[in-house]
Amino acid sequence: MVRLRLSAHRLRRPDLPLVVRRPMRPWLLRAHRWMGLLLAGFVTMAGLTGSIAAFHDAIDAQLNPDLFDARLPGATLSPAALVRRLQAQAPQTQLGYMLFHPPDGQSVRAYVQPRTDPATGRPFVLAANELFLDPASGDLLGGRKSDACCFSRRAIIPFLYRFHYTIGLGATGQWIMGLLSALWSIDCIVGLLLTLPPVRRRDVRRRAAEWLRGWRRAWRIDSARRGFRLVFDLHRAVALWLWLVLLGIAISGFAIALDRPLFHPMVTHLLPVARPATPPDAGTAHPDPDLDAIVALANKLVHRQGWPVDAGGVFMMPAAHLASVFFFQSAGERGTGLGRPTVTIDTQTGRVAQIEMPGGGRIGDLVMQIQFPWHSGQILGLAGRILVALAGLATAGLAVTGVMIWDRKRRVRRRPVSDCDAPLA
Repeated sequence: MVRLRLSAHRLRRPDLPLVVRRPMRPWLLRAHRWMGLLLAGFVTMAGLTGSIAAFHDAIDAQLNPDLFDARLPGATLSPAALVRRLQAQAPQTQLGYMLFHPPDGQSVRAYVQPRTDPATGRPFVLAANELFLDPASGDLLGGRKSDACCFSRRAIIPFLYRFHYTIGLGATGQWIMGLLSALWSIDCIVGLLLTLPPVRRRDVRRRAAEWLRGWRRAWRIDSARRGFRLVFDLHRAVALWLWLVLLGIAISGFAIALDRPLFHPMVTHLLPVARPATPPDAGTAHPDPDLDAIVALANKLVHRQGWPVDAGGVFMMPAAHLASVFFFQSAGERGTGLGRPTVTIDTQTGRVAQIEMPGGGRIGDLVMQIQFPWHSGQILGLAGRILVALAGLATAGLAVTGVMIWDRKRRVRRRPVSDCDAPLA
């Protein structure tokens, strides 16, 4: 009797951590099929344009060396001096955003807004809103419309970058992309569940090692297979190997596209966040400071926090009398990890309005901070951007192979049953 009890005890196994019971699979298959078909065009477009977006600055510079390459040797002028040179050469403009610390050999980029024409009371019409200055002299090298269409060498990279998150429909397109990204996130989870070995109710307590052996086959691509079976292996295995990256890209796509209307309120409602705070000893620039004084104060504050890198860009908000100083060199070179600090300063009083340090705050702040670094690959630096570019190409491939699998199964289901295939009476 004792032996029987011991044997029965040995037969008991802990439940498997994650199983898909057989009755669930048809529902999951239908969900994956229809979500995949709905998303096929979206993920193909997003994947291909996202691969370009991971290196958009570098590609843009190769296509437009006359705009991006500096012409004169010498040290870069101070931010205030660059702004003075800009206003002297383009008096109908006012600065919106400037990257004043470019990589060696590259130009300074400035995004400008039109001033108001005193004669008409309306804004001037600008021929270009993205201007390029020689860093040593401040001479204007050229400009372009940053929102121009479509496939000239001047416009193609900004157009594809903009198309990546708006599909050319502005704010409406941004909503569409955000909602489709949310659906893609769900589809990633459903796709993962479908790779798990199906388990009947009576089999739930079988050994975990046996279950893992069944799942291990889903990660493999059998090179001996041909045709449909090889396509199926590629679709399943590539999705598994890149699953965490793709899920993160899908979630961050939703977060970036719909940050203020949806993602930010959701995070702040569900997770603890820290209120923006300014250190009591932040200090001030003198009242009505120029841009050099603003940047110098921002550098001082950030260096005090242990960051050795100097400021690289500034975003002007004249209506609010604020200037946000960013600590990266260019839009495509934001460093690694969660990014670089941002210091916002009142342009009238010189007081520090806010300091944002990456990695600071509570769990909700970290969730919001990680979205762009994950989506762009910045979180791992160059290696991360390469991974994101490859994941974008793989995403387009998954969409194509998914449609191929659906089409093959559809044709098989519609194939008439011949006399030879008919069951015996």
